[in-house]
Amino acid sequence: MKSLSQHPQIVTSPTAELPGFHTRYNLVEALLMRHLENGRGDDPALVWDSLIISYSQLLTGVACARALLKAEGIGRSDRVGLIVTDVPAFVYLLLAAMSLGAIAVPISPKHNVADAHEMLRHVGASIVFVIDELAAAHSESQSERNPQLSVVAVTPTLNDAHSSSGTEMFEPEVTVGGDILYLLFSSGTTGRPKAIQRRHADIEHTALAFGDDVLMMRRQDRVLAVPKLTFGYALAGNLLFSLLRGGASILVPAASTAEIMLAAIRRHRPTIFLAQPRMLAELSELIREPAEVRTIRATVSAGDVLSEAVRERWTEKTGLEIVDGFGSTEVGHIFLCNTGAARPRDSVGTLLRGYEAKIVGENGATLSDGNPGSLCIRGASVTTGYWNEPERTNPTFLEDWFRSDDLFVRKNSHYFYAGRRDDMIKTGCGEWIAPHHLENVLLRAAGVRDCAVVGAHDERDVVRVKACIVREQTAEPDRELAQRLMRLPAQEWPAMDHMRVHMIEFLDSIPRSVNGKIQRHRLAPKSLSEFAYEC
Repeated sequence: MKSLSQHPQIVTSPTAELPGFHTRYNLVEALLMRHLENGRGDDPALVWDSLIISYSQLLTGVACARALLKAEGIGRSDRVGLIVTDVPAFVYLLLAAMSLGAIAVPISPKHNVADAHEMLRHVGASIVFVIDELAAAHSESQSERNPQLSVVAVTPTLNDAHSSSGTEMFEPEVTVGGDILYLLFSSGTTGRPKAIQRRHADIEHTALAFGDDVLMMRRQDRVLAVPKLTFGYALAGNLLFSLLRGGASILVPAASTAEIMLAAIRRHRPTIFLAQPRMLAELSELIREPAEVRTIRATVSAGDVLSEAVRERWTEKTGLEIVDGFGSTEVGHIFLCNTGAARPRDSVGTLLRGYEAKIVGENGATLSDGNPGSLCIRGASVTTGYWNEPERTNPTFLEDWFRSDDLFVRKNSHYFYAGRRDDMIKTGCGEWIAPHHLENVLLRAAGVRDCAVVGAHDERDVVRVKACIVREQTAEPDRELAQRLMRLPAQEWPAMDHMRVHMIEFLDSIPRSVNGKIQRHRLAPKSLSEFAYEC
């Protein structure tokens, strides 16, 4: 069995000194120029379809994108929208914007057009680059909703900008580490998405904490990610960390189904695989033998809470341990992690280098170990706030601390997830339930492919617990499966009467955001009386 725990936990960063917020620093110099100056222009930087694009070819692509941006009048601090799939053009335009001191605004192509244009309006973008197959829809919406916005269609390779291998350097704009690098929108599972500010210097700090200390990334690595580059977990972990350390980023524009991901693993032979729990569960059903994933040396799970059931299935099928990480867009990447070494069951992990944490109660007072409360994080990569939203920034960022909506319990330096504040269910008897505790139990059961637990009101307007289940095709009939599943919480917590499922609803799929997170608000409003399977 392959294990990262066999290696030292802390290694020396290749960066002699981490950039400060007031020192001259443009991230594109570290991502691209440094490798060319050190004679590594022929090393692979991007892997896409049948192409392997070298660092020299990447430079040419970025230079072409720079010329395009400059022709459109883009300069320092201008916001540049990117509604582009995971293709070379996304990387060229992103790095070109960085080099000019502009602020890139990546938006998932999965967002509906109206929402995407509202995001662009909110950040004051004057231009958006759109992958060619979506350009017509965005141009039509632009004329109605945002007439000041220029919509520019681009091809996946920016008209074959990668095809030559010229190595003529360009001079990046003089920026400092604290200048804004890009704006990334939150997933919006609980409300209107927020534009989170990311600075030039932040990426080196997150790469040191996770890419170096945990994954020990090196030039030989090829990274494949399930989430797309508009999701912070993949943008940093797949693209930016790879380029920082001279490795290669694998780009897959197609929807991230288990079949697509397994085909990409077989074809492109990644050494690092960045995934989410749901994808690991689905891949565990498709993989027939460990040889299919033999090139992978590190499997990472983040973006959602990893259940022990998914962990065990993956390791049993592949022989690979999972590096379980927890992060947030506000912090920049993963800041809590375990590598599968000796750890308490259900622990999310311990703090990574460069971060401090505390658990606080409703009044903001720090709580002692064993007491659940809001997780607060402090570190060099924590964002300064939300773009143009002081009313949402001020209560969340206090004295360098980011107070998240995630609830945790700390025990002996290990952190245990207790749910999100806005997901907690208060039952009719007044007890609070964290949905993921019940979800973990249900996911271990035979016949369950996916699930989500929410609160629902009965005919007396009392809150009851509803489990929405995506069943396996091989499972028993619905009624028998529902009855078996509703017995499981009592077996797990015989003395805790509130930890129960009162009703089961079977769905074809669990509604999720474009980043793969459960949209509980789409499941909760229905009442119990509408469904057949109740206890």
